[in-house]
Amino acid sequence: MNFNYDSANIHYKLLNDSIRTVFYRKAIKKYIKTGDIVADLGCGTGILSFFASKSGAKKIYAIDKMDIIKTAKKVADLNEIKNIEFIQKDMFDVEIEAIDVIIQEQIGSFFWDEDMILKVSHYRDRFLKKGGVILPGKVSLYLVPIYLHSEVEISVQYWKHRPYGFNMNQFALLDLKQNINHNKIKLLSRDEKIVYLDTPQKVTEVDFYTVNPKERLPIIKTEFSLSKGDIFSGFLGYFSLDFDEKISFNSSYRDDNNWNQFFIGLDFSIDVTDDSVLNFEFQPAINKDDWKYQIDIVKI
Repeated sequence: MNFNYDSANIHYKLLNDSIRTVFYRKAIKKYIKTGDIVADLGCGTGILSFFASKSGAKKIYAIDKMDIIKTAKKVADLNEIKNIEFIQKDMFDVEIEAIDVIIQEQIGSFFWDEDMILKVSHYRDRFLKKGGVILPGKVSLYLVPIYLHSEVEISVQYWKHRPYGFNMNQFALLDLKQNINHNKIKLLSRDEKIVYLDTPQKVTEVDFYTVNPKERLPIIKTEFSLSKGDIFSGFLGYFSLDFDEKISFNSSYRDDNNWNQFFIGLDFSIDVTDDSVLNFEFQPAINKDDWKYQIDIVKI
């Protein structure tokens, strides 16, 4: 799914996710002190910069290459906010003074797809003062095997179960190809029902204070338990943003959550006939269509 970040509607959805926005405001209020110099990466509407201004920051660099920044500047002027410098450039072309705090919301719905590691570490290494703060400082990825109960899944199950005594799996394949394409990653729509088959596991994390942008994205290996009678459709992924031990937000399924979860699906849902161990190996990439993974189910 491609987003037009110059669209007011996109930013309405971002800000209307009040739980996430309030978490950011709470962290900014806690960590930004009077006199701090701040960089807001991908500022969009400028809302995080406005929070930083209210928290006493001396100067905020609000950086975004999209035209939405022009409207954000008008909003700042309308609200008589004087300490924000709006910079419409690619993040890597910006030169600023040393900063005390990095505010960033560069986490895509597919975790890595907005290239957050490269962007944040660039500002950390070039501009952040020793002992400076990154908000959030850590992002963690969770995976869980699920049964995805959707309209498409219902029709696929119909084709699989030999209607009127005939093997009609070819129509199941056609149904998937036309409607979901489980061979690629897709966002879950909010009208689909999800059943967790095991407890979600944290499979990797990014610590922005220490992550090396030159390192390859990790190969993730993990296992889950499946029970006889489960129907396994694939994996749901979501993530948490950790500002500190008391301020943490996760993108697990909520109707009002702007961040979607991602789905790694199968060609067919699998009817689990015996208690089993589900082994999963996953090699992510910046481009979600380049993700590679292997799934093995072993009878206990």
